[in-house]
Amino acid sequence: MNNFRQRLGDFIRQKIRDPLILLLKQGISPHKLAFSVTFGILIGIIPVLGITTILCAFVACFLRLNMVAIQLANWLVYPLQFLFYIPFLKTGKWIFENPEIPISVTSLVQMIRDDWLLSLEKFGLAHLAGAGAWLIISIPLGIGLYFVLVPVFKKLVPMSKKLRELSELEKL
Repeated sequence: MNNFRQRLGDFIRQKIRDPLILLLKQGISPHKLAFSVTFGILIGIIPVLGITTILCAFVACFLRLNMVAIQLANWLVYPLQFLFYIPFLKTGKWIFENPEIPISVTSLVQMIRDDWLLSLEKFGLAHLAGAGAWLIISIPLGIGLYFVLVPVFKKLVPMSKKLRELSELEKL
């Protein structure tokens, strides 16, 4: 168990904290970084498989966000997209009161086997309902994430300044 904790701590430092500190070291503000990471997390859990990377790139360009931060957050929450996939579809079914959409994995597979064109039509409605549920949930979630991340990134600013000073000392 101790070995797992050590490896997990190393992973978090190397793959999450250090890249974020490097972004702060390069001059991105904690607010801009929090905004980028928030959008990356929100887009990363959208219940439409296969579009998150492209969608993050589009949003980053359109809103002038940091591409590295938004993609890092997107890739880190990728497993959550699968975890929240069926719950978002079920929530969308409940919100939009569409009883015809089968949401279990077995019923989806059976529906595809029986009539794949009909399943594509109905499953498209399920995705649309799931995306609607995601949109409704993502607004308060995004606001909360942003206000949680800003103080976290502000605490990382001193670390980025120390790294900047160390790199300047190494140049001498």
